[in-house]
Amino acid sequence: MGPAHVVGATVIDGSGRDPSNLDITIENGRITQLGASSAHGERLDAEGLTMTPGLIDAHVHLGLSSPIQPHVSFRISAAEILGLSGRVGVITPGAQADLVLWNGNPRRPRTVLRPHQRHPRNPGRPNPKGPQMSTMWQGCLAHTDYFEMRSSGGHDYGVWVTTPPRYDPATAQAPVVYVLDGNWAVGMTAPLIVTQLDPMQSIQPYVQVSVGYAGEEAEHWERLRNRDLVPPCEPIAKEYIDAVEMGVEAGTMTREQADAYLAELSDSRGDMFLNFLTDDLHPRIERDYGTAPSGHGLFGYSYGGLFSLYAWLTNSTFFESIGAGSPGIVNADSQVFARLQAMGDTLPTTKLHMTFNDREILGDLAVYQNLAKNAATFLHRLTSRSGSVTSALMHETHVTGLQASFLSYLRTCRGQ
Repeated sequence: MGPAHVVGATVIDGSGRDPSNLDITIENGRITQLGASSAHGERLDAEGLTMTPGLIDAHVHLGLSSPIQPHVSFRISAAEILGLSGRVGVITPGAQADLVLWNGNPRRPRTVLRPHQRHPRNPGRPNPKGPQMSTMWQGCLAHTDYFEMRSSGGHDYGVWVTTPPRYDPATAQAPVVYVLDGNWAVGMTAPLIVTQLDPMQSIQPYVQVSVGYAGEEAEHWERLRNRDLVPPCEPIAKEYIDAVEMGVEAGTMTREQADAYLAELSDSRGDMFLNFLTDDLHPRIERDYGTAPSGHGLFGYSYGGLFSLYAWLTNSTFFESIGAGSPGIVNADSQVFARLQAMGDTLPTTKLHMTFNDREILGDLAVYQNLAKNAATFLHRLTSRSGSVTSALMHETHVTGLQASFLSYLRTCRGQ
């Protein structure tokens, strides 16, 4: 293959500088000359970088000044690895970046460079020098890191850590708010970290830790949460089984998926998951992010809300406030009623905020009607006892109520 010369492309090198013009020469599958100049006139030159000939293919239109094939691309490209084909990794008008320079293996999240960062960042440690973002595998969320961790019980979890704007633990430490169902909830709750800068109703500083599932298990988060968020020995309501069967009939889940979904409920271990949060995960968060020693919060929605009530009823002093959004008390014989009765007249000192959705109460789905009725019954039994309990009614459905419930929890329990 003869020498090829590509000019006028754009390179983003992860250093935070302005996009640069690229000048590259390829001979016999090797980059023999590479130069890049920024808007400020900076130059970047490199020699001897290898381009494997087998990676050349005919897919992307390029303007070239030599006999090289007029259509080339990388068959195994970073864009394909990231699921961003057509948006990055191609030299074509409208692409976000024509060429990306990596300091390491792009398949490994630890080598992703953030803006203004010269070296790969240790996972889980705050970077006060510039904006943060999760790895591209998990979505772009400002001020957010992502790592994976195995519990002492042998289960793997994905963890998103979102720090407050301009967070510097050396100046002021912030407590942690743990948010459940991270695979679903992080995109709707983590951006609300900006409420700490709201001039009309600011929220007390907090570090948000969203907990979900990692790797191949991430796609099964809906059934795995049954194992982790439901109290042990929780009875399965008939209305809940009927709702799952309705999903099979509607084609939204297969018979195999439905059976696996219900199987997790037969051996629910909310107790083990609570221990993971407080005994396994929190020490790491405290160490790596310099968080405050007290003032921590917990928020869960649906079955996550049921877990929040369960955690509140353990009477632990670990959490200062707990939010239970539309708690999934589907069965009138739920463990939370038995635990509440066993507590007697004195309630935990931990703040509890419960939210409900009016569409659940007024709708015609039995599973949501029961959920709302039982949650209201639980709240009613708290009113005659001493304790710090608040509640709010959201004008949402069960599906759309998560973000509104989380914001209600922030305003009520963490407002200043």
